Amino acid sequence: MTVEKGIKELIENRFGNIKYFSEEIELPYTTVRSILERGVLNSKVENVIKIAEGLNMDPKDFLKLDRENIMIYDEDQTIIDNLNDIIKRLETERKKKVYEMAKKELNDQENNIIDLREYRDVDIQSSVSAGTGVVDLDANHTERISYNGFIPNKYDTAFRVQGDSMEPMFQDGEIVFVVKDEDVRNGQIGVVLIDGEAFIKKMYVEGDKLRLVSLNRLYEDIIANGSNEISVYGRVVL
Repeated sequence: MTVEKGIKELIENRFGNIKYFSEEIELPYTTVRSILERGVLNSKVENVIKIAEGLNMDPKDFLKLDRENIMIYDEDQTIIDNLNDIIKRLETERKKKVYEMAKKELNDQENNIIDLREYRDVDIQSSVSAGTGVVDLDANHTERISYNGFIPNKYDTAFRVQGDSMEPMFQDGEIVFVVKDEDVRNGQIGVVLIDGEAFIKKMYVEGDKLRLVSLNRLYEDIIANGSNEISVYGRVVL
C-alpha cells in the first residue's frame, strides 16, 4: 500500500470521507484529492502539514505508512513462498490435509467474534453534551470501560458524547479524547464551559463573543459574551 492510500484510509476511518475532512481542515477538496492522486512528495509542504495536523500526525509519520506496509507485505510474501515450496514437495494426500487445515483457519478467522487483545481500559471522566450542556468534571467521578476504538497517544481526559448535534463526526455515545488547553484555535473542536454547562463544539472567537457551532445543521449556533462565565476546558484530539 502506498503512502497516499494509507492517508486515504486514515481519513475515511476517522472522518468518513475526503470531502468532509477537507472542510474540517479548511483545505479545498480538489487540493486534498490531488495530493492523494499525485503523491505527497509532489505537493506543497504547507498543504501536507495541514493534512498531517488534521490527522493529529507528524508529516514524517506519513512515510512510515509506506514502510510499515511494505514490511508486512514482504513478510507475508515470504511465508507464502515458503508454504508453496513445502506444498509442492508433499504427497497428494498430505496436500489435501494442508488445504483442509487452511480452510478451517480461514473460517475461524472470518467468524472470530472479537479479539480481546484489541481492547484497552479507558477512564471516562463524564458525559459531555453535544446538545444541552451537562458535564461533571470531578476527578473522583470516573467510569472505567473497555474500549477498542482509536486512542490517541496523548490526551488528558476522555468523555462520552451525549446528543447528536456534532454528527456526523461524533455520534451519540461515542468516546472523545481531550487535551487540556485553554488556547484553542478558531475552527477547532473543543470542550467549553458556559455558565457551568459544558459543550463539545467548533469554537470561533469573534471580537468579544464566542460562537459555538454544531456540525449538525439542525442546531443553531450558541453565542456567549462578557455576560457569560466562559471557560475553555480543552481541544478534542482527532
